[in-house]
Amino acid sequence: MGAADEDEVEDPPWFDGKKVNQVAYCQCLMAEKEMRCIGHRLYTFDGIVDEGELQRRIAEDLTPYVTSSLDKASDTILKTIKVLCMSKPIPPTIFCYWY
Repeated sequence: MGAADEDEVEDPPWFDGKKVNQVAYCQCLMAEKEMRCIGHRLYTFDGIVDEGELQRRIAEDLTPYVTSSLDKASDTILKTIKVLCMSKPIPPTIFCYWY
C-alpha cells in the first residue's frame, strides 16, 4: 500500500462521485439526531433547531462536493429535511384544575 492509497478518503454514501444525492444526505443527517418538523419549524428532543446553524453545517458538509450554488443546494436540503420530518401539529392540551 503506497502513500497515495493512504491519502485517499472514501466518499460519503450520499455522493456518487459526480453529484450529491440530497435525500440520502438528509437521511444520514437525520440519523444523527431525530428531528420533527411541526408548523414549518424543526425540533429535536432538545428544542427548536437553529436553522441557520443547520444550514451552515449542511454547507460545510457539501463544500468539497458542490462546485457552484452552494447556497441553493443547502437551502434545498434544508427544505427536504423539513418535508421528510413533517409531523402533524400537536393538539393543544387543556388542563382542568379542580379545587
